[in-house]
Amino acid sequence: MIKLVLFDIDGTLVDTDTALVRAFQNTFSNFKMRPPTEKEVLRGVGNEEENWIKLIWTGERPIPKQKIDEMAEYFRCKYFGFYFPVMAHLMSGAKETLEGLRAKGIKTAIITNGKHEYVERVTSYFKITELIDYAVSVEDVKHIKPSPEPIKHALEHFKAKPDEAVYVGDTEIDAKAAHAAGVHFALVVQSRNALVKAGHRLGSLKELLSVVQET
Repeated sequence: MIKLVLFDIDGTLVDTDTALVRAFQNTFSNFKMRPPTEKEVLRGVGNEEENWIKLIWTGERPIPKQKIDEMAEYFRCKYFGFYFPVMAHLMSGAKETLEGLRAKGIKTAIITNGKHEYVERVTSYFKITELIDYAVSVEDVKHIKPSPEPIKHALEHFKAKPDEAVYVGDTEIDAKAAHAAGVHFALVVQSRNALVKAGHRLGSLKELLSVVQET
């Protein structure tokens, strides 16, 4: 019986792909670097900003740490100051699904490689804060996803067994973390993640309610 549902944020609860792509393109342009393509940006989904910048960069020489920090800060300002409010939106059925889980007495939590500030901004903006019971961020663990540590941290908090939890995500990073933690994994299917293996594949978040009932 499922007692706990864990969610990633970007690409799972919230469609942020376009906002992320535009914000990273603006960031690289501002620092006089070649703007990344959409594909180059989206292959880094699931990483914290500093590491994401390293993954995007295709130049021969690595970017100095100080510059990466400056780029990450600039990115956050542009992303939240303009691109996120204009271009991001809740995934179809997200709020209804969270409300459905709440009605069934199932606990919910967010598992992210971002910071608590990011979780708070996103959940507050979309008015879903009261539908999320807990959150685990990069600030709570020593090892982020794909390590199972964030998921295990949530399991311990709720005193739940691995087979009583489902992790919902959209990347290979999410799949690896769920597998390593021993929890069920449900993939929010998109064109960029068709090859990711998952026990459950969701064409819409609304399908999660059936998965929870049947698992």
